[in-house]
Amino acid sequence: MSDLNQKILEKIIKENQFNNKCADCDTKFARWASVNLGIFLCQNCASIHRGLGTHISYIKSVNLDEWTLDMIENMKKNGNEKINKLYEGNLNIKKPDLNSDLEERRNFIEKKYRDKKFYSDLNFINQSLIINENNIKNDKVNKVNKDIDLLSFEIKNDKELNDLFNFSNKNNIEHFDDIEVNNKINKINDIMNQQQIYQQQLYQQQLYQQQLYQQQLYQQQLYQQQLYQQQMLQNKKN
Repeated sequence: MSDLNQKILEKIIKENQFNNKCADCDTKFARWASVNLGIFLCQNCASIHRGLGTHISYIKSVNLDEWTLDMIENMKKNGNEKINKLYEGNLNIKKPDLNSDLEERRNFIEKKYRDKKFYSDLNFINQSLIINENNIKNDKVNKVNKDIDLLSFEIKNDKELNDLFNFSNKNNIEHFDDIEVNNKINKINDIMNQQQIYQQQLYQQQLYQQQLYQQQLYQQQLYQQQLYQQQMLQNKKN
């Protein structure tokens, strides 16, 4: 493997704490990888992955084998944390650990990748939705907040303007003959309106998050029911 490719791989492992341990048993110093899945593994788990077939898991050594840039890019795009959210989204049994024997590892790995017993794309998709929607909402709120800051900065130390504003409110004056004074008063009103919009958007953001969470919870429960029904049917067939 070229020195450059090796350095990129090492960087992917070091920059993410989840990549430095086995995706299946959490053993530290994972020096093997499933290229198509995009996960890092210990030697024991990697040996079991080989038995799944390359159509499920294609194993390579981090140090000894040749890597293409496309393979490395897939490892960078995925990684242990991201893939485990998919393949362990509905995990309901204890994972293997450093002291687990090969049979215990094989049982877990086959269920995880071949049978997809713990797979949860709904959970993964909904988490992504929440993150993306939150980013959109936060962008809008941040823009409003920035506008407020800009307006506030203009009149922050303007004592005359604040005095005029308080005077107009106290005496119910909506209009001054002086155009410049009117413009300044309008600036304060703009700030107050922007603050109200900002608070409304914050409330809408919180409400939207709650609705997404309820939707996610419902879909997760539905998925669990479907899994249970499939298991019941399988038990009857057996």
